[in-house]
Amino acid sequence: METPEHDPVTGNREEHPTLVLMPGMDGTGALFGPLLDVIGDACSTIVVRYPVDRVMSYDELELLVLENLPEDGPFVVVAESFSGPIAIRLAALQPRGLIGVVLSATFARNPTGFSMRLVRVLAGPLVRIRPPRWFVRWRLLRRSDPQDLVDLAMTTIHRVDPKVFAHRLVEVASVDVRRERAATKVPILWMHAKRERLLQVRRWSLQDGALGMERVVVLDGPHLLLQSCPTEAWGHIEEFVATCTAASERAVETTDS
Repeated sequence: METPEHDPVTGNREEHPTLVLMPGMDGTGALFGPLLDVIGDACSTIVVRYPVDRVMSYDELELLVLENLPEDGPFVVVAESFSGPIAIRLAALQPRGLIGVVLSATFARNPTGFSMRLVRVLAGPLVRIRPPRWFVRWRLLRRSDPQDLVDLAMTTIHRVDPKVFAHRLVEVASVDVRRERAATKVPILWMHAKRERLLQVRRWSLQDGALGMERVVVLDGPHLLLQSCPTEAWGHIEEFVATCTAASERAVETTDS
């Protein structure tokens, strides 16, 4: 299935902050299609895209994200899976305009259940084997999801150089941003997948516990929450954005007074 590229959606910037969408392991941003269809013109969006043919570390990708942030006005970051640690770092940095962070089916530390050393050994051979359709439906989606969504996931995965996938897998296994997570003063919405079958995200996240500025919701969906449950996910995101906007406006009024 051919997937059209989504340009930033122009909405009412005076009423809604911009959403900065940060992609999962594929890095293409193409998988945000279902969510963007639901958002429509409700707000402006920026889709961050990572190179599909160039190896980049989390540190390098963080710089790329910083270059793509809005220059003016408030914004909320929505990060799925692989991009979660970068979003948590951004929350700790508190760049001008950031009023909230949404984390979808993601993590603050190695969620694979394997040591970094083992992942480093296995990553190369594993990613050379392109995941079959049954694996994508079983691990990333759910049995009831439409075939078009499976096709979208398959097409997107195949666009990425296996070497890039391997490097990103090693980055995931070595990441730990719990210190940055504890330091943030920006509201965070964690959206966990009840049917998570790819990573050990929920167990570890619940073990770490929710911190003071965090809210946790569990959606009845798979790892690709924003694709499989876009309407429900957008409902939670929209409510969270409204809360962040109100809090930001109160903070400005307090400062002015």
